[in-house]
Amino acid sequence: MMLLTLSVAAQTQDEWNYLTKGLKIQEESGLDMKKGYKLETISSASLPKSTRFLFRYLINDNGKKIGLSVKSTLMSGQVIYFAMPIENFNLWVNEYYNFLSRQTETFLVAYSYALSTVHLYK
Repeated sequence: MMLLTLSVAAQTQDEWNYLTKGLKIQEESGLDMKKGYKLETISSASLPKSTRFLFRYLINDNGKKIGLSVKSTLMSGQVIYFAMPIENFNLWVNEYYNFLSRQTETFLVAYSYALSTVHLYK
């Protein structure tokens, strides 16, 4: 039997705000990474002629995975940054669920497909 362990820590509201707002500003402006953190690319995926998704973990200096960053590029060229919380039910319900509930069916189908191709626990 193989056991899977994932080194995670509860995500804070500040870390959520960084992944959903600050990361976009940082990348568009060419700024340095937030002190005490790094991003680790997991994978990218898309349906043909659809939204592209880039999945990255936010990892703190202790090596704990804090959150899952998702950068989506729509067919129109618009880029959306959002995140999937780790170990924080309030963020899951109040932020992530609310974000998803405002998206189009087309976006949700593409996101579901992309997410199903990602190996989150590697």
